[in-house]
Amino acid sequence: MLEENRNRNVGVREEEGAQAEPESKISRRKLLASLGMAGAAIATQSVLSGPSTAFGKAENSVHGAVYGNPDYGVSGCCCTIVSVDSIADLLNQSASEDLTYAVKSYYDGENAGGGDFFFKADEPKSNHNGGDIISSTVPWTGAASTHADFLNGAGETAPSGSGCYIRKSCTLTPYMFGCLNGVDRTAGLQAFAARASNVKGAVSWDIDMIVSDKIVFAGGAVDRPSSIQGTLKLQSNYASADWMLEIDNFPNTHIGSFIVTGKGSTVLAQRTNHKGAKITNVSGSVFGRMEAKYFKVQGIEVPDLAYHVKVESIQTFYCGFGITPVIGAVFTYTGHTLTGPYGTHVQYTEFTGVTNIPDEAEVGDSLVIGKNDYTITSIDRGAGTVKVQLWVTNDDFASAKSPMWCIGSGFKVAKSTTGPFSVGVITTLGCSVGYYVAQLYPGSVGKCSGESNLITVKLGTGPNTGHLGGSIDTVYAEAGRIAVSNNNVVGHYVIGNLDPMTCDQRISQCVGRYAIDFDVSKGAVEAADLDYQSSSVATAYKKLHIPVVDPSVYGPEVPVTVVTGTSVTLSFIRDDFMTSGISSRILVFPRTGMRTITVTAGTGTTIGNPAAAAQTLILSGPSLVFAEYFRASKNWIISRYDASSVLAASTTYNAPSLSSGSRDPAPPVVTVNGAAFGDFVEATLNIDTQGIELHPRVSALNAVTVEVVNPMSSTIDLPNATLTVRVQKR
Repeated sequence: MLEENRNRNVGVREEEGAQAEPESKISRRKLLASLGMAGAAIATQSVLSGPSTAFGKAENSVHGAVYGNPDYGVSGCCCTIVSVDSIADLLNQSASEDLTYAVKSYYDGENAGGGDFFFKADEPKSNHNGGDIISSTVPWTGAASTHADFLNGAGETAPSGSGCYIRKSCTLTPYMFGCLNGVDRTAGLQAFAARASNVKGAVSWDIDMIVSDKIVFAGGAVDRPSSIQGTLKLQSNYASADWMLEIDNFPNTHIGSFIVTGKGSTVLAQRTNHKGAKITNVSGSVFGRMEAKYFKVQGIEVPDLAYHVKVESIQTFYCGFGITPVIGAVFTYTGHTLTGPYGTHVQYTEFTGVTNIPDEAEVGDSLVIGKNDYTITSIDRGAGTVKVQLWVTNDDFASAKSPMWCIGSGFKVAKSTTGPFSVGVITTLGCSVGYYVAQLYPGSVGKCSGESNLITVKLGTGPNTGHLGGSIDTVYAEAGRIAVSNNNVVGHYVIGNLDPMTCDQRISQCVGRYAIDFDVSKGAVEAADLDYQSSSVATAYKKLHIPVVDPSVYGPEVPVTVVTGTSVTLSFIRDDFMTSGISSRILVFPRTGMRTITVTAGTGTTIGNPAAAAQTLILSGPSLVFAEYFRASKNWIISRYDASSVLAASTTYNAPSLSSGSRDPAPPVVTVNGAAFGDFVEATLNIDTQGIELHPRVSALNAVTVEVVNPMSSTIDLPNATLTVRVQKR
C-alpha cells in the first residue's frame, strides 16, 4: 500500500477515486489470530523471531498488471522489509530479490509517491521510467533540478543490462513519478502520462499541479487503462500556441474529470496560452467534468473520432475573442462591397481597409456584426481585406454595437466523424462561441447556459453546411446570440435574454422553404417562408430572427404561429377551454425594422381594452405577441416582446443612513428612455443591501423612481453603489 495512502497525503483524495491497494504486510496480532494456538507457536519461533517480515504479493505490482505476474526470486512465502526514506535512498541500497523495500516518500522530507518495491534481476534497465520501474544503476541525488534527467535514465551505468526495482501497486498515480500538488513537476507528469497510456489496469490522474509544457495522454495500440479516475487539474506557467492537454486513443474508457487553466486572466491580452484540451479517438468513452479557463483561442475541442461519447458537464470561461474589447477585439474597416447573386447562399461581403487583423484569425472564424454571425472565407493581411459569407444586412450595418472578431470557442465539436455526442450541461462565460458544433452527427445537450459570450450556441460553420442535426433542450443566452446554419436544429425549449434567435443562412424564393424546426413550443414552429429581394431594395438581404419562447412563462403547450406579413387574425379552439376557460396563442414576427402590425379578433370576438375588432401594434424588431382569449368575455388580451422591449439604465446612488422603518426622503430617480406607465419595473444594487428593500415604479414618462425602505430592526447605512433599473415593456 502506498505510503501516501497510508498517511492520507494531501495529494490523494478519497472523493476522486483514490484506491487503497491490497495490504502487503500483516500485523503480529492478526497473524497469530489467523494461525491459531498451534500455528502461533511455530510463527513465534520462525517468522516473528527475526527481522520485520511480510507476505510478498507479486500480483499487486503495476509491472504485474502490465506484463503478468513476475517471478520475484523469493523461495519462501515471506521476505524481509527494508525501510528507506526516499527514491534516492532506495538507489543507495544493496539490490536483493529477497527483500521488500518500503519507501516512505518519493522525495526526502515529503509524504507523497512512496510505496513498496521489490527487485527483479531480469528486468531490462531500458524499461526504467523513474516511477514504477526504477533501474538500480541510474544515479540520482533526489534533487528536483535533476528530476527530469532521472526520469529519462540519464547517467545509466549499464544501459544494456538488467535489474530494476518494481513498484507494488494496482493503481498508477502521478505521485509515483515525483509529482506534487501545487508544484511544477512537468517532467514527472509527462512520464506518468506516457506510462498511464500503456497500462492495462486502473489509473488515477488525481492531482492539482503547475505545468510548463504540454501533457499528452496517448493510448497504446494494444494496452491502455480500463479507467482513468479522479480529477486532473493543470495550471499553466508558460506561453504556447499549442494545446496544453491532449487525450488521444482512449476508446471505450471511463475517464474522470479535468480542469485546464491557461496563464492569464479574463483580459484577452494577458492570456499566453492559445489552446486548452484536445480530445480525439475516444469513441464509446464516458467523461466526467471538462473545464477550460483563460485560453486565447480555444478552450476544449473534439476534432475527430468521437462516436457515442457521453460527458457529464462542460464549463468554459474566457476562451477565444469575446464580447467586449477587454476580452475580445473590435473589427475595424473603411469600406465594403457585396458580391454574388441574390436569392442564393453564394453571397459575400468583402471588407477593405481592415486594420489590426489578429494573428490568430483564420478562415472559418467569424465576424459578429450587429446581431449576426458571418463566417470568414478569406483573409489578406497584406491588402487589408477580409471576406465573409453572406451579405451583411442593412440592420447589422446600422447597429450601434461594435463589430467584433469571433475567433475560437469555448467547446467545439468538429468533423463528421463525431457523434452522437451527449452532454448533460454546458456552461460558458466570456467566450467567443460558447458551444460550437462545426459538424456532427446527431447529438444532444441537456442544458446550455451562456453569459457574455459573442455567440452562446453556434451550429454549423456557415451557410449551407452539413450539420446533421441534434437538440439542445434548454439554452440560456444572457447577452449572447444563438447562430444556426442550414440543416441545423436547436430543439425543444430555448430561452434567450436580450438578443433573439439568429440564422446565418440567407432565405429566398430560390431556396424555398427553410426547415427551422426550432420547436420552441413542442413543435409549433416548423418552417417559414421569407421573400428576399434584390440587393438594391432597402429591405433586402435580411435574415430570419426568431424571438425565443420561454415555456416556464408561457407554458409548454401554447400554439405558436410565425407571421411574416403585417397582419394576422386570432382564432381559438373550443377544446382549449376544457380545463381553464382561457385560450392562449403566441405569434412570432421574425422581421426586423420598425413596422405596424394589425391583429384582428376572430368572428364573434373582440380584442383589447376597451374592446375593439382589431388592435394595432408598432414593432421595432423581431417580436413575440402573447394573446389570451377569455371565454366569459369573448375578448382577447395581448402582450408583446420585441427587441427594444427591455430597457435599462444605471446611476450612482449614495443612500442616507436609514433608521428602522424609515425610507429615503429623496428617493433616486433614474432616467430610462422609453419607460411609460404600466411597464414592469425592477431595480437592483451592486452591493449587499443588508435587508434594504427597493420599490421601483414608473413615475413619469422616461423616469423611474425607486423607493428605498429599511424594514430591518436596526439602522443601516449603505455605502455608495450603482443602482440599475430594468423596464419590461408591457
